[in-house]
Amino acid sequence: MSHAFTTSGRWTLLCFVGIGAGFAAPDGAVLGLDEAVQRALAHNKQIQVVRFSPEIARARLLAAKGVFDPTVTLGRDYASEGTPLAPASPGSSQLTKRDNYQVSLNGLTPWGLGYQVGTVWSAERTRGLAHEYTAYSGVTLTQPLLRGAGLDSQLYEVRLLKADARISEWEFRQIVIDTVTRVIVAYAELQFAHEYLRVAQRSRDLAANLLKENEVRVQAGGMSNNQLVQARARAAARGETVILADRALR
Repeated sequence: MSHAFTTSGRWTLLCFVGIGAGFAAPDGAVLGLDEAVQRALAHNKQIQVVRFSPEIARARLLAAKGVFDPTVTLGRDYASEGTPLAPASPGSSQLTKRDNYQVSLNGLTPWGLGYQVGTVWSAERTRGLAHEYTAYSGVTLTQPLLRGAGLDSQLYEVRLLKADARISEWEFRQIVIDTVTRVIVAYAELQFAHEYLRVAQRSRDLAANLLKENEVRVQAGGMSNNQLVQARARAAARGETVILADRALR
């Protein structure tokens, strides 16, 4: 794994949870993988927005299913009419009062059948005459034969919204999965960068100790200057590796 890839993963994790080198949280506590994932999910703006999409889709689906819910209708009409009895008697008139009451249960079935079950009650009261009462109850059924007939026609929008609701749920899950995966990968890359730096520092220290031993051997005549130059080159290379590994974490 290259240093550039490790740095990219580290910055991805920083953008998610805001941690620094050494896996430390802003309050100084060591940040574990589980907590890093929780912080990433809590601070991800895309998740905060998309999490409402399934709820909105389910609300639209519920509204579409509401077309098949029965409704109850109540109504009352009142009218009062006065008719003069004779032109010679301007102050006298015949007063008629009419009351109409109606109640009905209306609905639509998923196969297109519309129904109405209702009762109508009327009363007409005229001064000086017998009162008249009328009552009617009936059932009205309406079934389309071509357009609007059948389950496919009536349930088209419901099925479409149900598919949209499932798509919204899976899109939300996919975003959560992608976020968790990116945090896990970034956390692993950051951990690898720390381990790589520790190994590089250990290798540099060993190369420095070996260089000191070789200098003693050269002074004692047990090693040539050419071998000493090679040992110095190896120590310098180990030092450069440490610098690059440390820069990747900053």
